[in-house]
Amino acid sequence: MAEQNQIENERALNLAESRKDEGASFAETNASSNRRIEMTEGGLMTGFAFCAFLVGLIPFLGTITSGATWFIIYMWAKTRGLQYPPQYMLGGGAGGLIPFVPAHVALVWFIILYNNNPGFKAYFGKNV
Repeated sequence: MAEQNQIENERALNLAESRKDEGASFAETNASSNRRIEMTEGGLMTGFAFCAFLVGLIPFLGTITSGATWFIIYMWAKTRGLQYPPQYMLGGGAGGLIPFVPAHVALVWFIILYNNNPGFKAYFGKNV
């Protein structure tokens, strides 16, 4: 009788541990997939990128502004825990050095679409 109780206790303990592990993995998956960018935050970042684009049209300030803007967008995505394919993040930083092309605005929009639209994320593939 004692042996049967011990076996039942072990099974109950194993079941509880497996449920706990499943719950943790579900919470991690759910948390990473629910990182959405609200309209206000997206609008502020788009406005920032566009203002940086306008300041970047001034001849010498363009290079400095481009590097700083890319770094700020990168830090926004990292600290906020947003997902993005790294090759597009690097391309957006390099594209900001081309005059008269609002590459940083496009980069912000790409990050917003990538995090808010599952179809967009599936099309562009792996993320960080």
